[in-house]
Amino acid sequence: MSPEQVVRAVQHVVVAISVVALVVAAGFTLYRLSKGPTNLDRIIASDLMLGIAVGGFALHIVLSEETTALPVVLAISLVGFIGAISMARFVHDRQPSSPPDVRRSRRRGDTGRQTVRGERPVVAPAGEPRAGRPAPEPMAGGTDRGGEA
Repeated sequence: MSPEQVVRAVQHVVVAISVVALVVAAGFTLYRLSKGPTNLDRIIASDLMLGIAVGGFALHIVLSEETTALPVVLAISLVGFIGAISMARFVHDRQPSSPPDVRRSRRRGDTGRQTVRGERPVVAPAGEPRAGRPAPEPMAGGTDRGGEA
C-alpha cells in the first residue's frame, strides 16, 4: 500500500467518524429546535444547524478535494452569523425592561454604596467621618498637618 493510499484511507475513516458526529449533533439540535422552551433556544439551535450544515459542506470539500464550494461555505457562515446576531437583538428588545441601572457613584466623598441611576449619594458633611469608618486621629502638634501651625 502506497503512502497516498494510507492517507486516503485514514481520511475516509476520519470523514466517516465526522459524519456520524454531525448526524448525532443534528439529531440533538433538531430536538432542541422543536422542544426549546424559549425562542432564544430555538434561535441558537437554528444557528447550530447552520453550523452543522457548514461542517457537512466542509466534509464534502475534503472528500472531493475541490475548493470550489469554499466561497459558498463562507457565505453561508456569514449569513448565519448575521442572522443569529439580528435575531438575538430582536429577542433582547422584546424582553421586559430590566431593573434600574445600578452603578457606583464617583463623586468626591462617596460613601462607597451603590446608587440607582438618578439618585444622589449620601455624602457626609466635611469634618465628619464617613459611615462605617472611624474618624482619623489628629497628628502630634494638635493639627492634621503634622505639627505645622
